[in-house]
Amino acid sequence: MNRSAGYTLIEVLIMLAVTAILAATVLETVRASASNGFRIEQAARNASQDYITLAGVRRAVENTRAEYTNEPGVFAGDDTQFRALTALPVTTMRPGTQRYALRFDNERDGASLIYEDGSGEFRVSYWPGAQGRFSYFGPEVEQRVGFVARPGEPTARAWRSEWPFQSGLRSRSGQSYFRALPLAVRAEIELPNGESHIIVFQIPATAPPKPRIEDMLGTLEP
Repeated sequence: MNRSAGYTLIEVLIMLAVTAILAATVLETVRASASNGFRIEQAARNASQDYITLAGVRRAVENTRAEYTNEPGVFAGDDTQFRALTALPVTTMRPGTQRYALRFDNERDGASLIYEDGSGEFRVSYWPGAQGRFSYFGPEVEQRVGFVARPGEPTARAWRSEWPFQSGLRSRSGQSYFRALPLAVRAEIELPNGESHIIVFQIPATAPPKPRIEDMLGTLEP
């Protein structure tokens, strides 16, 4: 007697088992791919954010402007922070020059590079177990007097742990009406393995503020 057309119970069970195994394999592959894709996307976003943040800070420092000595925003810094004026702040869209600051927060567990302007502050980078400090590159001695550059030998320059020192153009009374900017700022991060990570912000030569009548007449107070 011929068996009626169709599948036996054993064949159906085998087919269901194979289908379940294939489905589980495909599902696990899809989950792994999705997880890897998410991690790759997150890493790319983090790297992009770090780059944009550091690039924005670099543009702010490169657009630092000189200011009168008796006005707020004169460039001043030590080994932990510096403050100045910039024509291109990172977090505010208001036109004109704005005050900003860049500092190291050195804690026991690491060093944070913090940027601050009129819109607030945020952490640019963090190095676990590290310590950071700033130094400033500029002329060794005053090379200008009055409003005319002094001719002679090229200016000697050196890295300093603070700024300003005796630098800037001087009025006829000998008082400086603005402070010259450093040519560069160096952020040095001492890593726990003994190596150093260096970030150098260059400050292109910018025009000083236009001398005022009181500057030229020598009536500016120190």
